[in-house]
Amino acid sequence: MVAMIVDAHAHIYPPDLARVILGRFAGGFNGSMPGRPDEPVATDDQIGARPAADLNESDEHDCHHGHDAPVTVPTEPAPTEPAIEAPAMRLAGPVTLDEATVSMDRIGVDRSWILPVAGTPKWVRATNDWVLETARKDDRFTPFVSLHARDPEWRDELERTVAAGARGVKMHVALQVKEGSDFLVSDEMSEIFQAIERARIPVVCCTYFPNEVGSGKAGASLRLLDVLQQFPRLRLVAAHMGAMFNWGAGSEPILGSRAYLDLAYVPGMVDPKTLVSWIRAHGADRILFGTDTPYADPQRILDAFCDLPLDEDEKAAILGRNAAAMMGEAR
Repeated sequence: MVAMIVDAHAHIYPPDLARVILGRFAGGFNGSMPGRPDEPVATDDQIGARPAADLNESDEHDCHHGHDAPVTVPTEPAPTEPAIEAPAMRLAGPVTLDEATVSMDRIGVDRSWILPVAGTPKWVRATNDWVLETARKDDRFTPFVSLHARDPEWRDELERTVAAGARGVKMHVALQVKEGSDFLVSDEMSEIFQAIERARIPVVCCTYFPNEVGSGKAGASLRLLDVLQQFPRLRLVAAHMGAMFNWGAGSEPILGSRAYLDLAYVPGMVDPKTLVSWIRAHGADRILFGTDTPYADPQRILDAFCDLPLDEDEKAAILGRNAAAMMGEAR
């Protein structure tokens, strides 16, 4: 039986903002994205994610459906040391909705969670409206919405978007409020987590904090453990295995907790045997597949995951069964 594939960590942008993304990061999607403007039509504070490394060498794998072409893999061996530097900024996957649907069809992704991030409070409503409308038009997309801790109307926005069909919330503290991971346990964030818990929807928390990159010290994962203890019914997804670009010591504290961990960006960046040991230490039933497109090549991430020495049931759970169960969707 072919496993259902859910990309539980995808960034897709509305047309105007996609043009800004393409204008900001030279090369575009596969180096050939048409229509890049001479001048941006939106501002940088709308942009809510960061791009990936330059990946050029290709290879073939066939451990999943929907793949019949060479795929992109890292040009360097996967690092065995957990502390690494963040790679250079580059687009590596689809940016617009049309590109995303083509990419999903090509590599066999059945559903994608759209994880928006409004960089400032003024962009929250428009960003969320686009995500909700996109999901209404194409039910292959699961709509998460963005809340901003410095938005005085965030409570109303959460209530409004949940009533309109939002299935979860994405928080990106480092980008939105320019704070370190300690902000995750601030009074402002505690109020937001409490409201999300009461709304009975999941929250995906980005674990990228520039001051922790390569430090080899736990920061985000320890703070998220505090959040889980404070809010015992909160369904929390710690993105990027709990410690973006600070894997190893940064991820270990959260392993075995009740948090869900997503794999966005991680396969191919961490030694495969090490990554499998983390997955099994945490429990494959609480790991979600994700790509971090367009900041990582979704084909590369999928193939790197399929190459991991996991058994077929573990792979099926991670690729889609866990995410589908979380959302109450058909498996």
